[in-house]
Amino acid sequence: VDDVHWIDPSSAELLQELVKRLVNAAVLVALTGRSFPKSPNLPSAENAIELGQLSLDECYELARAIPRAQDLSDEELTRAVEAADGIPLFVEYLVLSLVDQKEQAPNAARRRGDLPLTLAAMISERLDRVADGRRVVQAAACIGRPFTADFLAALLQENAQNIVEPLEALIDAEILRSNHEDREARFEFRHALLQRAAYESMVQSERRATHANIVKQLQHDSAAGPFVPELIAYHLTASAQFQEAIKTWLDAGTNAARRSAHIEAVEDLRRGLGLLNEISSPELRAKLELGL
Repeated sequence: VDDVHWIDPSSAELLQELVKRLVNAAVLVALTGRSFPKSPNLPSAENAIELGQLSLDECYELARAIPRAQDLSDEELTRAVEAADGIPLFVEYLVLSLVDQKEQAPNAARRRGDLPLTLAAMISERLDRVADGRRVVQAAACIGRPFTADFLAALLQENAQNIVEPLEALIDAEILRSNHEDREARFEFRHALLQRAAYESMVQSERRATHANIVKQLQHDSAAGPFVPELIAYHLTASAQFQEAIKTWLDAGTNAARRSAHIEAVEDLRRGLGLLNEISSPELRAKLELGL
């Protein structure tokens, strides 16, 4: 079972039951996942293999395998490897940043402090070289799931053709990746850390406005397919439309309970209850609380 950090609570509960029934069978159940986000309750592991940070030698091997890394000096590779602190994603981005810098100014002398030391700085540096890249990637970060070029274009009030070029540039910059489902290309971030860094680079007012526009697009874009109430409720919450968010969390919890997804139902209703303090009117707050 891959990526169990994304597993929903009902599936985790089902997995617990399956493992119990397989306890005497000649079956190996292997789970893979990250340490974040925190997973729901999973079956206890008899053996766990934790993948820690890479050693210096492994980082050097990875760094040298990155395209165009041979254009960098040993000193530049050493700077990237030391700054990455054993994290493969950082090794890749630091080396790519140095390669890009060298191509932009091949004869310019570099100072040690010129190397970006955070993921946000690395992304910012690469986005500055992608026309319209920052606006596109920040909107994508708010969507927070695989999206189509058409959906993103509608969100940004652009023609879809105008979005394709920056999307392809972001793929070349190793920030996004694409996959094809049902003959339609979908885009997503290569790593959750990349999405988080792009999301946190926005000011709060921008984030809220983008989430509000996503809600409108989800509600009116029938071609984008059906969306579960949880998705609408999440974006309503993030856009600070708290009254509508509470009502939608109630709808989400009710729908989850109808399909016997009781863990999700409880969580949805708790999300709604957690927003009650944002309602200033005591009468309205009491009415919403009673419904939840």
